[in-house]
Amino acid sequence: SPLLQDTNGCHDISVLTPSKLAASACLSVGQLWDISDPTNPVPIRTFTAPQVRAWHSAAFTWDGERVAFGDEAGGGGLPRCRAEDFPETGAVWIFDVATGAQLGPYKLPRLLATTCTMHNFNFVPGIERDVLVSSAYTAGTTVADLSDPANPVEIAFYQAAGPPAANAWSSYWHNGFIYANDIVRGLDVYSVDHPSLDGATNL
Repeated sequence: SPLLQDTNGCHDISVLTPSKLAASACLSVGQLWDISDPTNPVPIRTFTAPQVRAWHSAAFTWDGERVAFGDEAGGGGLPRCRAEDFPETGAVWIFDVATGAQLGPYKLPRLLATTCTMHNFNFVPGIERDVLVSSAYTAGTTVADLSDPANPVEIAFYQAAGPPAANAWSSYWHNGFIYANDIVRGLDVYSVDHPSLDGATNL
């Protein structure tokens, strides 16, 4: 994007220890690093996509086969869930780790006129499917099955109507609950009852 300046550092980095890999969201690009020697990480792949405005966050699936990068288009200050923003702007993008192939985006399946991009997220461990938990600013928290990245399906969401209304900064799955750090509300804790999450591992 012509609105993005070149960057020399990276914003958020996620590590998949068993695979000795790190995924780094570097604003202008996404990167994959070999961290076999943690004191000397080696970039082994660069991800680029014209649809992504700001490579902000990264997370691996637990089998290490895929990596997701979040696009914080608008810097978290602009609406990115309007009709004209679908299906790509401000989405989470899924890539194949082995080949670097782009597999598809996940975007909230509803319109919202206020601040909205996918922000901080992780995948649920210990299940057969790739289920993502993500914050989405004023859209709250979303839970989506990305096992078929070309056809992602939202299976749950919570958008606090307030007062105060949702403005979720980070939403993560941990040991059976979702913990959402909200800019205005503070900490929200959610439980999700859905068969896709049966058997999730406690860490």
